[in-house]
Amino acid sequence: MPRYILSLFAICALLLPLGHISIAQAQNIPPTIAAPPEDDGYALREAPDDHIIGSATAPNTLIIYASVTCPHCSHWFSTEWDLIKSELIETGELRVVFREFITAPPKVAATGFTIANCTKADNYIDIIHHQMVNQANIIADLQAAKGLDAYSSTLALAGLSKSDIPNCFADQSHHLRLQTSMKRAHASGLRGVPAFILNGALYDGPVKADTLAQSFKAGISKP
Repeated sequence: MPRYILSLFAICALLLPLGHISIAQAQNIPPTIAAPPEDDGYALREAPDDHIIGSATAPNTLIIYASVTCPHCSHWFSTEWDLIKSELIETGELRVVFREFITAPPKVAATGFTIANCTKADNYIDIIHHQMVNQANIIADLQAAKGLDAYSSTLALAGLSKSDIPNCFADQSHHLRLQTSMKRAHASGLRGVPAFILNGALYDGPVKADTLAQSFKAGISKP
């Protein structure tokens, strides 16, 4: 599976100056190189602060690392997510953890994730999926200097207005969340996104609903 490769050390100064810069300008800021982080013990397993969809009793858990600015991530979510959700998650076979991964342009990726984390509704994964499916349009609007208007439909889905954004970006918990996700990504040993950890181990097979269903039925991927 092709993957959008980015050095895991390009963690950047995640969002610290984002509240003081326009989104159109933000995409031009290069990442800051950071030291390798330590494993907090959750790199390959579900953490208490994770965004999760699916039953707590599901026999299989898939951790997805992806970025809202990664084209291969956009393709996967556009072609596979609806079936993964209907055929595996909603049937109780699979529990999915989504983790943020910053790819270029880092400030645009961080902006998308922060908007999702500020949602006033309990639909974080839906907001991520929306950005993945509309990724090309969002990036095109940002390149056209439309600023927050590029996220108008995303904000509406999140129950947010433009006036909510300054406080959203000023909340340090969102900054720390992205840093933690990148630390876990590095500790897990992945080299690019989209990346998948199935039942505690990096998964290199085809991440498609039918393939996973066959594996689960055979017991291949169970712990």
